[in-house]
Amino acid sequence: MTHGMNDTLKDFAIRTAVARNQKYTNAAHALYALCTLDSTVGDLLARHRVDEETLTALMDALPNSPLAPDGLAVLTPGVRRILNHAGDSIEILRRLQQNKTIRVALADHGIILPEVQPTSTQVDAATRSLCKTGVIAPAFVTNAGLRARIRLALESALNVGE
Repeated sequence: MTHGMNDTLKDFAIRTAVARNQKYTNAAHALYALCTLDSTVGDLLARHRVDEETLTALMDALPNSPLAPDGLAVLTPGVRRILNHAGDSIEILRRLQQNKTIRVALADHGIILPEVQPTSTQVDAATRSLCKTGVIAPAFVTNAGLRARIRLALESALNVGE
C-alpha cells in the first residue's frame, strides 16, 4: 500500500470520528475507511453482507469519548501503527481483525482471521515470482490491489484444510 493511500485512510478515519463526535479514531473507524476507500476490501466485505449499518454498529460498540472542545480526533496508537506499517489493504484488514470486537463481528459474516498469514516477505516473493514468469507485467508489481489479492491467495494456500 502506498504511503499516500495510508495517509488517505488515516484522514478519512479521523474525519469519520469527528463526524460521529468521537475523540478516538479506533479500529472500527479505520475499518470503515478501508471498506469505503479500498475496492478489494470493500468488495470482500460487501460479498459477506457487511454493510454500513454493521460498520456503524462497530463504531458504536468500541469504547470512545466525546470529541474535545477543540474538535480534534486522534488516532489510537494501535491504529496508527497498523496504518503506518501495513503493506496492503488485506494486511490492514487482518491486523484490524486482531481487535476482538471486530474479529467477532466479521466472523459473524463469515470473514475469519486466518490462523496462518503470509509475511510481507512472502507476498513480495510471490509478486516477484509472478512477474518473472510473465503472469503479471512488471508495471503491476507495486500495485496495491494486486498485492492484496496475492496475499489472499497465499492465505488460502497456507490455511488448506482449515
